[in-house]
Formats: sequence, structure tokens, C-alpha cells
Amino acid sequence: MKKHLLFTTILVALATVFSMTLIAQDDEEPEADYIELIPADLDPHPEGFYIKGGYADPDKDGVLDWFNGCSDEYTDTNHNETGEQQGFKYLNCCIKPTCTPNAEEFDVDVGYIGIRRNKFTGTDSAIHSWIMTMPMTNLEEIEIQISPENTPNWHVGAYRNVYIQYSDDYGKTFDTVNYINVNCPDGADGKAGAEFTYNADEPDEYQAINTIIAASNQGPIVLRMITPDREIHPPRIRIHYFMAYAVEGSWEDTISVDISENTIQIQPIVNVFENQIQAINGSIAVYNLIGKLMGSGTSVIVPRGIYIVKGDNGRTEKVYVK
Repeated sequence: MKKHLLFTTILVALATVFSMTLIAQDDEEPEADYIELIPADLDPHPEGFYIKGGYADPDKDGVLDWFNGCSDEYTDTNHNETGEQQGFKYLNCCIKPTCTPNAEEFDVDVGYIGIRRNKFTGTDSAIHSWIMTMPMTNLEEIEIQISPENTPNWHVGAYRNVYIQYSDDYGKTFDTVNYINVNCPDGADGKAGAEFTYNADEPDEYQAINTIIAASNQGPIVLRMITPDREIHPPRIRIHYFMAYAVEGSWEDTISVDISENTIQIQPIVNVFENQIQAINGSIAVYNLIGKLMGSGTSVIVPRGIYIVKGDNGRTEKVYVK
């Protein structure tokens, strides 16, 4: 009988210790970790420029040549990759996992995911491009490596930057006042790319990082990298690396929210190369501004001017041929 009581007492004691251990584990605060976007490890989409490629006439000889991979002969319309990898969501981007900046010597990692120009925000013709992190809390630091795309209007003073914004409602809305403005160095130095670190001890110019950190301490936030929508020299930016040191969350842990404002995906129906308007899919009909049909088919050659293009699906687009 005594042995039985002793055995029972031992079992109860062990169960109590085990329960207290579980409770202690439940009470432990989750630890911060590195939430990383590594473009060199991203899988490019089959329909993206890196694999599928596109046509261009860089020699201006009237003959369209085919380019893909790390070639710079691509445009906004080749930023057509949308999906989720490494816990990051992205919209209308261009993945190039083995490519480098436009400089013989560069200061960033090999590989990048490009963000296109954002245009016509707030209209029915809005075209958006961004990269969004998973939800996180207790943010401590952000690190980012960027370089500019070598767009035709590149010159000293051509401002190349990307915003890091935050949302405290899982991406439905973003703070458009307190954001980090990441700038490439000006001129030739900027082409080599640059790395930036932001934390409480190394804040950005307007100290938005402190506001973002405070918000993450109150509840989950997501971060978004997006180029500014502006009329003068709108930028395209390459992200070579991104890191947020924070407590990692998950989209599966969140409620379902409408982020349609951020996921507008109106793809252009044509590419314009010199004086040639080329359909991306199917065929097109091209009209001048007084309604005269200039031609139809998969590509139409026209003189310099502004034209209305109508696609097979009924969509129309205004294009300018330089």
C-alpha cells in the first residue's frame, strides 16, 4: 500500500512539473530572427523576361532582335511576374537571379528582383508593382541592397529611389507619411548599387524607422517596397537583398482582408519598339487620334505620334511612338 501511494505521489509530482514546464514554454516570448529575401534563390517565372525574353532594336537598324537573361533590353511591360516566394509576396516584378548592376564593380549581392514604375495611382488605369513581407512583430532592424535599372533617361540628377512602407492591417492600407525613402547614390556611383541599414541607432533621414518599430511592438505589421509614382523620371529599382530582423509571423495566421488596392494588375497589351507597336498576346488594331485605322495584326509599323490600340479582348490602350 505504501509503495502504491509513493508511486502515485511520484506520478503526480512528475505531471505537475511537466505541466508547469508547458506553461512556462507557452509564456516564453518568441525570439526575433532574420526575415530575408534573397533574389539569387528566387525561381524566375517561365513567362518572365529572364526565361521567355522579348524583342528589341538596340542597334536601331529596323530589325528586332530577341533578348533574355541578364540583358538590359527590357521595359516596364517585362515586369510581369506575380507570386509568393520565401514568404514574400510580389506583384508585377522581374526576377533575375544571376544578374548584376550596370557597373564593372558593384557593392551589392548578385541577383535581383526588379520593381517597375508605378503609374496612374488612384485611377482605373493604375499599374502597381511592389514586394511585400510576411507579417511580423517586434521589428529591430531593416537592411536593404538596391541598384537602379539603366533606363534611357539615366543621368546625373535622375532620382532613383524606393519606399519602404508599413501596414498595420495586413496590407489593406499603408502609411504614406511615415515611410523610409531609400535613395541610390547619384550619377555613376549609383549604378554600382548600395546597401542601407536602418534601426533605432541608425535611423533614416526622417526617422520613420522609429515609427515603424513602435507600430510593430503594438501588433503585426507588413512592410512593402514600392517605387514612387511621379511624372518626372519615375524609377525602376532592383532589390538585391532585403532583411528585417523581427519576430516572424505568417499569412495563415491572419484574417482574410481585401488588398485589391495593392493588387491592381492591369497589364499593357502592347510593347513599343522604335516605330513598331507589337502585340503581347493575340492581335491588335491601331488607330490614330481621329479614328483612322493605321493597321492590324500582331505588329503594326507607324510614324511618330499618339495612337489608340485595341486588343482582341476589347481592351484599349493609348501609346506614344517616339
